[in-house]
Amino acid sequence: MTKLKTIPSVALHRTAPGAYLTVHGQPLLLLGGELHNSSASSLEYLEPILDRLVALHLNTVLAPLSWELIEPEEGCYDFALLDGMIAAARARGLRLVLLWFGTLKNAASSYTPAWVKTDVVRFFRAQTAPGVSGMAISVFCEEACRCDARAFTAVMQRIRDLDAADGTVVMVQVENESGMLRAPRDLHPAAEAAFRQPVPEALTAHLAAHRAALVEEFAAIWVREGCRLTGSWTEVFGTDADEVFMSWHMARYLQHIAAAGRAVYDLPLFANAWLCGGPGYVPGQYPSGGPIAKMLDVWQLAAPAIDLLAPDIYQPDFRAHCAAYAHGPNPLYIPEALNTPVAAANVLYAIGRHQALGFSPFAIDDLTPEHPLAATYQLLTEMMPLLTAAYGTDRLTGFLQQADDEEWTAEMGEYRFLARACVPLIPERVPGAALLLQLDADEFLVVGRNLTITFVPRTPALRTAELVWLDTGTLRDGTWVPGRRLNGDETWAGSAVLLRDELQAQRFRLHRFA
Repeated sequence: MTKLKTIPSVALHRTAPGAYLTVHGQPLLLLGGELHNSSASSLEYLEPILDRLVALHLNTVLAPLSWELIEPEEGCYDFALLDGMIAAARARGLRLVLLWFGTLKNAASSYTPAWVKTDVVRFFRAQTAPGVSGMAISVFCEEACRCDARAFTAVMQRIRDLDAADGTVVMVQVENESGMLRAPRDLHPAAEAAFRQPVPEALTAHLAAHRAALVEEFAAIWVREGCRLTGSWTEVFGTDADEVFMSWHMARYLQHIAAAGRAVYDLPLFANAWLCGGPGYVPGQYPSGGPIAKMLDVWQLAAPAIDLLAPDIYQPDFRAHCAAYAHGPNPLYIPEALNTPVAAANVLYAIGRHQALGFSPFAIDDLTPEHPLAATYQLLTEMMPLLTAAYGTDRLTGFLQQADDEEWTAEMGEYRFLARACVPLIPERVPGAALLLQLDADEFLVVGRNLTITFVPRTPALRTAELVWLDTGTLRDGTWVPGRRLNGDETWAGSAVLLRDELQAQRFRLHRFA
């Protein structure tokens, strides 16, 4: 008898822009952190880490779950680790995002069970040159896909049986930083046979139907080759054929696994990306076929069972990578990022500017409560009702310093704000950053540090704006608790909001006059 699919207590809500989750109907922004790869492989090792993470004011832990520990012998599942993680997180009021390390982890197959890893005939490897096997199982290996999907389905079924009523597990990542390293495409005979086939009509038809909405860089590839609707991969995509081909088939591999899991438990699913290192990097130097920004259109079409594609951001231009992934229907979620002090600024920007689903520095178990991220997460937790109410509106924005002497403008309601970085960048200091929220026509709440914000009216007839009042304070469950009333030198005589080195929340009212 077939079991009916259980409806989870977790739901993904898309806004324009952004997205957020609800658990039992309550909005949740994922203020998270990702564990070291092996921290969750032992419950005894993990338990004290979770206690420390509570002190960091996280609400969500990203924890790997590896195929090798779930199915050590084919067809024999061991859920002790999964069960223990869910129980340990639930006992501490934490949510879990589980990272399925199946066939692919960082473009290799090191987390597969021994019975998979050692049988290179049944589970054949991708080839970086004819006859030269790489470290990853080929995504053209149907047997690997079948077995991975079977194990992933068992995991999703177990989560459903243990957790559907509670919603401790709020999302699952399918594989990890998938793609092909050391070659732009797989040269195994099975892959070569697929490469000789025409480009699927579904892909070219999608390009034609959505040309105006395509990622600009990807659209340029197709336009360069004459917007062909039929032909070989090389005829349609020219010198980018290898990467587009691998993206299509990589995404189809993950689609099969994701769809099998969702058939038993419909939790939100995502795939993460190892990003291109920058200009001059070619596919294979980063994982070719992974969900990098220019391949979002291919992935979204080929893997509809995956809700979103997420960047792992370790590179300096955080703002550009956020913008690249907050594209079209893809909401921004950052499952991995630097855990240096810059994290305390980056989270404000991701939520403020792009209404991100969440943010999670990597190696969160290395941090202590003295890290500036802890205070930032604590304040964002108290702001959550206000923040999620503003998602999908134009009442929220953010600023982030990436160089000395930067400045930005943002228009909100009847005002134009000018934000300026007021300190030089120093590696161990949080850079200038702020989240600005409009509460009503003339009232605003700002959270941040190391910025100066001034303001002018947007209406030409009213040339000047000034503070009516400005209070420091904090929030408790979305309710403002005022502290000091600032004036004089601390507001430049009513003309500026001054955010210093310590994290501050300030609420202020403006008025305009001729």
